[in-house]
Amino acid sequence: MRVAYASSWDVPCGVAQYSRSLVGELRKTHRVDVVSLDGCTAQSVPELVRRLNDSDAAHIQHQYSFFGGMAVHRNWFYSLLSNIKVPAIVTVHDLDLGETDKPHIRIYKRLFNRRILAGRNVQRLITHSKEYHDKLAGLGINPGIIRIIPEGAPQPAPRAISAEDAKAELGIPGKRAVTLFGFIVRRKGHSVAIDAARYFDKDTVLLFAGGAHPVDKSGFPESIIEQVRTSGLEDKIRVTGYLPDDKVPVVMAATDVVISPFTSASNSGSILKSVACGKPVVASDLPLMQEINARTPCLTLCRPGNPEDLACKVNELLGDEERLRAARDASSAYARNWSVEWAAAKTGKVYEEIDK
Repeated sequence: MRVAYASSWDVPCGVAQYSRSLVGELRKTHRVDVVSLDGCTAQSVPELVRRLNDSDAAHIQHQYSFFGGMAVHRNWFYSLLSNIKVPAIVTVHDLDLGETDKPHIRIYKRLFNRRILAGRNVQRLITHSKEYHDKLAGLGINPGIIRIIPEGAPQPAPRAISAEDAKAELGIPGKRAVTLFGFIVRRKGHSVAIDAARYFDKDTVLLFAGGAHPVDKSGFPESIIEQVRTSGLEDKIRVTGYLPDDKVPVVMAATDVVISPFTSASNSGSILKSVACGKPVVASDLPLMQEINARTPCLTLCRPGNPEDLACKVNELLGDEERLRAARDASSAYARNWSVEWAAAKTGKVYEEIDK
C-alpha cells in the first residue's frame, strides 16, 4: 500500500517536527511518500490533488493555518478534500468549536468543521485525545471512523553538555531553571507563568524557551515580552526567542522542571519532548493531561489559570530531591511506553484498515 502523507515539513512547526519523526518510523513498515504543504495556497490544490491521487490512500495533517484559516471564503481544505479520489485519512491537530458566549460564532464554527471534516471520502479521522474524539462525534461524525492515537514521545537528542555548563551558556549559573517550551501562543499560559514567577524561590529562574510562530500576526508574543518588561521580574525571567534545533539540548540540559500551564490542549509536543528527556513536568489539570497520566502517571497537575498553585507545585518539586528523582523516572517511563515507534505502529494499523 502506498500512502501519500501531506503535512507541513521543512518549517519551524510542531506538526512538522512530529511528522518527520512519525514518517521515519512508518517507513520501516510502509511505503510513505511525503507531500509537503509548506507555502501552499488555494492555487496549489490541482498539484496537491494530483500527487495525493497518485497513491492508494492520502493521510492529511489538518491544522487550520495550513489551509487558509477558518473563514469559509479563504479556507481551501474542502476544495482539496472533495477532489481527492483515493481514501482519505485526516489527523485533526486542532479543533476550534467556538467556545465563546456568542451563539452565532459557535454555530458557524460547528457548521464549518462539520463541512470540512465529514467529507464522503474521509474513511478515518485520527485524533490525539479522547476529548477531541468526543467533540468530533458531537459534530455528528460517525464515531466508528474516529481513531485515538496519542502523539508518541520522540527519541531525545544525545546530551552533549552538562547541566552546569548549559546554565552557564544561558547566563544563569547556579540557578534552578523552570522552563516553558515552545512558541509563545495564547493557549500555553505564558501570562500565568509570569505571575507564578513572583512566588518562585529566589534561586529559581523562569525560561521562556521559544518565540513567535512564523505565521503569528496576532501581536500576542509581543504583548508577553512587554508583560515581562513591565513585571519587575526581568531578573527572574529570560526569553530565548526562537530556539533552533541545536539549542534545544542546551536548554533541556539546563532545565530542572518544565511547566505547561496551558489553558487548552489537544496535544503537546513540548510535553512529549520534555518527558522523553526525563524532565519533571508541572502541567494544567486539563483532559489531555489527565489522559497522559492515565497511561503512565508522569505529570504533576496544577489548577488551570492559578499562578499560586503552579508556583507551589514547582517549589515543592525543587525542594525535595526524592520527589524530583521520582518525577524524572516517571517521565522516562512514559517515554519508553508511549514512543513515536508505538504511535507509528498504531497509525500503520489504520492504513491496514483502509487497505482491506
